[in-house]
Amino acid sequence: MSRATCRATVLGDWADGVAHHTAQECEKTFHGGHDDNTTAATRARLEAAEAAGRTIRYAEGRDVAVVAPALPPAQLLVGILTAAHNAGARRAVRSTWLGYGGDHAHVFVLGLPYGDALERENETHGDLALVALRDHYTQASSALPLKTAAILWLARDCGAAFALKTDDDSFVRLPTLMAPLATRPVLYYGGLNLLSLDGVNGVRHFRHPHFPDYNQGGGYVVSKAALACMLAKTGDHWDMPREDVFAGLLARDCAVDPTPIAGITLCDRKFVRAAGCRLGPATPDADLVAGLAVRHKVGPDDLFALWDKYYGPEATQPAGGAAGRVYREADDVS
Repeated sequence: MSRATCRATVLGDWADGVAHHTAQECEKTFHGGHDDNTTAATRARLEAAEAAGRTIRYAEGRDVAVVAPALPPAQLLVGILTAAHNAGARRAVRSTWLGYGGDHAHVFVLGLPYGDALERENETHGDLALVALRDHYTQASSALPLKTAAILWLARDCGAAFALKTDDDSFVRLPTLMAPLATRPVLYYGGLNLLSLDGVNGVRHFRHPHFPDYNQGGGYVVSKAALACMLAKTGDHWDMPREDVFAGLLARDCAVDPTPIAGITLCDRKFVRAAGCRLGPATPDADLVAGLAVRHKVGPDDLFALWDKYYGPEATQPAGGAAGRVYREADDVS
């Protein structure tokens, strides 16, 4: 099993027809075995969180502990799904678009195992949130819905006005995404509905008969009122392994329709090829560059390329709009 296949599975790319390897296969490849290397200190923090009631009610009435840094109240909580072995992706995100200024906080959300490397990383950055469920990603079962619910739970906990759910292979142009938030309705669930791309590049998209309309998982925004309702509905949908469909089901149950956000695109041959995509054109469409809000399925090297060429404070071909501070990490602490 290649790292790319494992990563595709981690990112929930169920339609690729990959062999649906279990999480243990991924862990065997990238952790050197099946052993749970979660540290004693982490186990103690999880036990303390459970004792304090910092838990999410999961399938079969099980309470799952969540350990997270103290998050300040902010207009937007940026929740980024990640996995233990994606340290390079986290480094790229911290070094690029998380450098934008503005009224936002962020947290990376991952599951077990949580070993010494992650302990060191969190000591340096203080931005890892741990859900006490073993990371697993198969067609039948996944940790992604619970990790997504943890983002909504953390946003409610810190009093954020909105939550953004995104992935560690997304580029988020935060000023563009945040500029219209103050005008959004009280009940809001905005992102990219793939049906809106029906016909792009000649590809037809159809809604699964058992799925509601939903926003693609690379980046969607949920308002405070909507996420409060959605959290109350999670118990009915833990059997859905796809986190984006899971969120769509929660929104449907709360009578919140998905609203399109302009400027969200994918690096995928079926959809849009643009700046930052491996197969993108040498000279990308200027409107796509200027209007970018979120680009999903972007590797670490391409995140840096987007930042350095178009969106960072020292961009060689600045796209316009706000740019914030940027820093580079000298070393990968993990």
